[in-house]
Amino acid sequence: MSPPGDETSLYRSLFAAYPDGLLLVDLSNHAGLLQEYGSEAAERSLVLAASRLRSVLRDVDTAARVGAHQYALLIEAPCSPRATAWVATSSAACGRPRCCRPRPT
Repeated sequence: MSPPGDETSLYRSLFAAYPDGLLLVDLSNHAGLLQEYGSEAAERSLVLAASRLRSVLRDVDTAARVGAHQYALLIEAPCSPRATAWVATSSAACGRPRCCRPRPT
């Protein structure tokens, strides 16, 4: 039986062939959006960015806002280095949700 809550991810990773992957994403153009278009548009851009980041993750993976314009993506095991690199590339390259091919295992 796995433990409840946030420890579930850690519990699963202990029994996987690969470790979890962690990606940190900084939206570097957020300050420019805030200055040019105002806080409402800048905040909407953060919501859109979160949606796009989430679109390249599996259901067991997690995307979380960890700063004013930073996100962390936890890619749960089994997560090979190749799969982690695919998520990083897809997150940066996709112009819209679900535009990329399925992630390799």
